[in-house]
Amino acid sequence: MLKAEHEHDLIGLAIYLCGQLHEATRDLYRLNPAEAPGPQAMFARFVGWTPYRRTFVSPPPD
Repeated sequence: MLKAEHEHDLIGLAIYLCGQLHEATRDLYRLNPAEAPGPQAMFARFVGWTPYRRTFVSPPPD
């Protein structure tokens, strides 16, 4: 549903989800640090599924 709502504002979607990731991480590690998922799992859950449109450019050779 979020993807459809932000179809024309993917940067706004990514910024919103990064904020949600920050809040969830803060809450999880404060309330239950022993059972909180690792950073990679949190990123994948909140931000990793969003469309990524940036093209990778190799650095110039030395």
